[in-house]
Amino acid sequence: MYTLTLTTDFGNSLFPAILKGVLLKINPSLKIITISNSIEKFNIHQAKFIIKNSYHYFPEKTIHLCVVDPGVGSERKGIIVKTEKYFFVGPDNGIFSFLKENDILEIYEINYKPENCSATFHARDIFAPVCGFISLNKKFEFFSKKIPIKETFTFTNDFFDDRFKVIFIDDFGNIFLNIKKDEFFELTKGKNFELNFKGKVFKKLHNSYSEVKKGELLLLINSFNYLEIAVREGNAKEILNAKVGDRYEIKTYNS
Repeated sequence: MYTLTLTTDFGNSLFPAILKGVLLKINPSLKIITISNSIEKFNIHQAKFIIKNSYHYFPEKTIHLCVVDPGVGSERKGIIVKTEKYFFVGPDNGIFSFLKENDILEIYEINYKPENCSATFHARDIFAPVCGFISLNKKFEFFSKKIPIKETFTFTNDFFDDRFKVIFIDDFGNIFLNIKKDEFFELTKGKNFELNFKGKVFKKLHNSYSEVKKGELLLLINSFNYLEIAVREGNAKEILNAKVGDRYEIKTYNS
């Protein structure tokens, strides 16, 4: 039995339920798990971050259906990306560009387009049916054509790799910085540090939220191994008026 995950910016609407209905009509035994339908509208970067940090927790052969598609109805392709363990299905708009070239086995351009296909709801009319076909082990030639990886897929992580930037803010208001645990420890090895974000200076790394008082800001390594600015039992985003893309600085110095 296949597992399918769903990641969209459709919010609390009828659209996610419709996708599930389409999928289950094709394959009633399909196990569907929602990662998030609360992606900020049209925010491909946020969707990419969430998929990048969640897909590998699922069983092998999971199909990841990811639809944040501001270009729906345009000339952008629909694609299937096949890796050693997973399938990714969605628009070719950079949402899967966190995958490295050596992660990818094959890429297929979706050529399935039913009669009366809506120009504004490809998730329902194209992507969901294709995922259903994959879960039934139908041959890819039935609904897609294989395309060369290097010529058709852009491997860019500029948004994540551009140093010293806020890359994600979760529903608790915790601020994810685009520096991971190993990089931070390498940068600060044997030195003291100061991290400045919007005039707030952090000089200590905490292990958990409980190490500070309620309402106090802190810096820690979170469960995804990213450096995070948080507030115990509060909302760091609101306190610091933070948004994705905001810059921070790190200075190191000898004690």
